[in-house]
Amino acid sequence: MPFHERPDRIRYPVALAIGAVAMFIRWAIDPLIGLRQPYMGSLVATFVATRRCGRGPGFLTLLTTFLASDWLFCEPRFTLFAGDAPRVAASVMTLLFGAGMNWIISEERAARDAARREAAMSGGKQRELEREVERRRSLEDELRLSREQFRMLVNRAPVAILGADADGMCTFANDKWYEITGRTAGETLGHAWGDAVHPDDLAVTMSRWRHTVETNEPYLNQVRIGHTDGTVHPVFAAAQAIRGPDGKVVSFIGTVMDLTDMQQRETMLRTLIDAQEREKQSLCHEFHD
Repeated sequence: MPFHERPDRIRYPVALAIGAVAMFIRWAIDPLIGLRQPYMGSLVATFVATRRCGRGPGFLTLLTTFLASDWLFCEPRFTLFAGDAPRVAASVMTLLFGAGMNWIISEERAARDAARREAAMSGGKQRELEREVERRRSLEDELRLSREQFRMLVNRAPVAILGADADGMCTFANDKWYEITGRTAGETLGHAWGDAVHPDDLAVTMSRWRHTVETNEPYLNQVRIGHTDGTVHPVFAAAQAIRGPDGKVVSFIGTVMDLTDMQQRETMLRTLIDAQEREKQSLCHEFHD
């Protein structure tokens, strides 16, 4: 019996143990890598636990190791959900990627299991074979539905999400990106996304992106993005390399957080504080008079 088909009382403790080992290893190498790749251990543990133990245990591993990584390896340490832009962007990116990885591995295993059972049938089991074929078709329908649901989740994310291949060429963007920039897919894919960057920020942005593609180091940058209607949005961009089982970079995934509302709130707060100070000074003058 494959391990992922064993009882929950076995699979879930094993998955938690995988997560604990991953966190221990990440802690052990912390003096070497510091705050770089804070969620690396969480993603590796999710990958291993999902492949070994199945969807449910793998998702539990994602949640527990994500919280542990946020507590132990993000600045400032020993806090949860500090709320600054880099941590929020990294958290959203990690959860989305981890959940997507858990779903893809589980669905691929379901399809492989169906194919294995189908291949085992022969001879007088034609009726059972037909039922299995029908079940596989149902799984494929569910897989298509799951893909649509995942695509909907990405498109409803509160931040823009972009993907790129190993060469740094943009391969997809979610609806939030098109909302921020007002551009089409043709004006985004490949290297066309650079046209949305403010001209004064373009050189630095492209230089940092080339550095990330060449070194596979995380990408962090605060930049201005222009909408086709002429408005400009300050954003915080973050990206990270995605590695395959052999350790080679296969793609990049990044988030772009619009800081416009945040800056507007800060401006309003400063205005209120200034007004209160003027009111205090006026009251003080009246009292002395």
